[in-house]
Amino acid sequence: MSSDLAIILDQALKFALWGFLFAYLILLLYSRAKLRSRRKKLEDIYLEVAQGVPPSRSNRSPFSGALFDQWRISLKALMVALLCGLALFIVFLFTPLPLVKNFASDNPFRIEPLRVTALTYDRFYEGFSVKGEVWNQTEEPFDQLQAVIKVLGIDGEALEDVTVPVEPVPLEPGTAGFFELKYTQNSPFISGYQVVFLDQTGEPIPHVFGFDVN
Repeated sequence: MSSDLAIILDQALKFALWGFLFAYLILLLYSRAKLRSRRKKLEDIYLEVAQGVPPSRSNRSPFSGALFDQWRISLKALMVALLCGLALFIVFLFTPLPLVKNFASDNPFRIEPLRVTALTYDRFYEGFSVKGEVWNQTEEPFDQLQAVIKVLGIDGEALEDVTVPVEPVPLEPGTAGFFELKYTQNSPFISGYQVVFLDQTGEPIPHVFGFDVN
């Protein structure tokens, strides 16, 4: 299962679960009010019987199945809440909704051009080194693909952008490229790094991390 599919299903299931719980709570409150009304009606009938007034035919119905009313109404509430949850699950999967990513969204399974499948670093006294592997997930080769390592300072600001080539050149479709950097400057002020990729024109190329290479 792809990460996009897992996110869509998890999101729909979450909304469906909340919808089920909300509907069940509302229905239980309604059922409780209905049972209290029935109980009040029964108390009136008992009072009439105690006073020697025979109950009318219309007032005899509350006695029928009185012991099972609470379970019966609760079961009905559960079934209706389950149907509401299922309906919400289907709606959030297949209905176009603003700010909701689902099967009705435009291109929900868009494949990013690059996928980083390996990224390791080694921190040493003079600086750090980075080695990475990136896959070309498109159907076209990348000429002069570059990895830009943003060196971050202790306050999160960028100290320097270092550009290294991704080899081989060109990076053919469905193949892996490799890059490596050894940085030995500003060592006391380094707190981390970020990696971005640029094409031959200097435009950034979107990428994702993981092993599910397409």
